[in-house]
Amino acid sequence: MISRLIVFGFLLTQGLIVRAQQVDTLLLMSGQEVLIQISSDTGTMIIGKVAKRNGKLRDVSIHKLDVFSHAKASGSKTIYYAEDWAQEYFLTPEEMNVYLAGAGDAKSGYKARYVLLIGTLFSGSLAYMGGDGWATVFIPTLLYMGGQYIGKIRVDHESMRDQKYMYNDFYAAGYEAPARSKKMMRAALGGYSGATLGLILSLIINNGAAVF
Repeated sequence: MISRLIVFGFLLTQGLIVRAQQVDTLLLMSGQEVLIQISSDTGTMIIGKVAKRNGKLRDVSIHKLDVFSHAKASGSKTIYYAEDWAQEYFLTPEEMNVYLAGAGDAKSGYKARYVLLIGTLFSGSLAYMGGDGWATVFIPTLLYMGGQYIGKIRVDHESMRDQKYMYNDFYAAGYEAPARSKKMMRAALGGYSGATLGLILSLIINNGAAVF
């Protein structure tokens, strides 16, 4: 019985190892890394399966124009990206690799929590002082969102997976757009929620009526 369990465990382990070895990594031009079990390569499209958050696999088809590099489980790596001024690819492969590292880190690690908190307080205060009227919900929020376009994005060092890019301009450039987008989304969420609460509080206090 024990020997059978040992054999079964060995076979199971080998099966998991083989399955893990079949998973390749695609670095997309958006900076996102995709773990994929490739079933076919048409020359222009990569077709395979990727795992969803619940662990189930789904079929995907990815055009190679959207892929920077393909790292195989065997250890080999193919870079599809090439400098091409006609497609506005002005960076060299090495520079683009750093740029995408910044974009990927911003997407996965940049939080901008303070933007949500400040937006709630800022818009809530203006909405409360503005009194009733739905313009007090939208105007403070739009003002706060517009303010997120001012100034440079500071790289959150905790979100960096590789500290060697600490002062790299290409990394910072790649980090900029995804981080700015996150700031805008959090500014909108904080602004609208704060302004709505401020308006409700103003109506309750000034009119003596609860609003639901």
